[in-house]
Amino acid sequence: MSVNKNKGLMFVLPSIAGMFLFYIYPFARSLLRSFSNGIYAYSSLFSSEAFLLAAQNTALFLVLGLILIGILSLGLAFIFQNMTTSGVSALLLPMLLPSGIIVLFVNAVTGEWSGGVESFVGLLGIYLWKNTGYCLIILLAGLACVEKASIEAAKLDGASHVRIFLQVQFPQIRSFSCFSVLIALTNSFKIFRESYLLFGDQPPDSVYMMQNFMYNNFLAANDQRLAAVSVILIICIGIPILLLLRYGGKNDA
Repeated sequence: MSVNKNKGLMFVLPSIAGMFLFYIYPFARSLLRSFSNGIYAYSSLFSSEAFLLAAQNTALFLVLGLILIGILSLGLAFIFQNMTTSGVSALLLPMLLPSGIIVLFVNAVTGEWSGGVESFVGLLGIYLWKNTGYCLIILLAGLACVEKASIEAAKLDGASHVRIFLQVQFPQIRSFSCFSVLIALTNSFKIFRESYLLFGDQPPDSVYMMQNFMYNNFLAANDQRLAAVSVILIICIGIPILLLLRYGGKNDA
């Protein structure tokens, strides 16, 4: 038994070392750096108009983006659930396109944005266009694993297709749904590439996100403030992720 345990430890040791070297140690350094002058870095952040604007826009973008991508992907999954996965794989194409190609296409179709609310809506549209297909593929994979017997039993009871999807199929793909939310949440921070190419390092107020704030502080070599922002982001994003991993992976079926 001890030999098997030692072999298992040898297999997981590189992962443990990588986790410590690339995640735990940098986070600990950032945490210590953010408190090098007490709580000054945090107090200066919450008195900064730029930080508050970035936090407000980022929170609004995340909430609207996750809600809309959830509605769109679930609706499309209901429509395309009887099709083969390969038939809808073309919806992954937007995610595979380089950011430069996407920006060129958007500029050719819409022209320059004035920087108002339409810039925020446009950036949100790009995010949905890029990521809805990926979330849809995940949900379709989950629907393929649903027990056919439960669906047939619901049909015999006279349940409609919508009711079957919401009350029979959806509870059985809860873990797939939570995984798609995690992917959508992670990819929401990658939209900075398109935002930077569209608006530059000083975007309009409507699309000034946390990534822009961090990027500007990086250019200004304000590492203490940057460390404080990193800690805040890790806590604010890490808690929902941990809750999803803890409670979202259990199917109700």
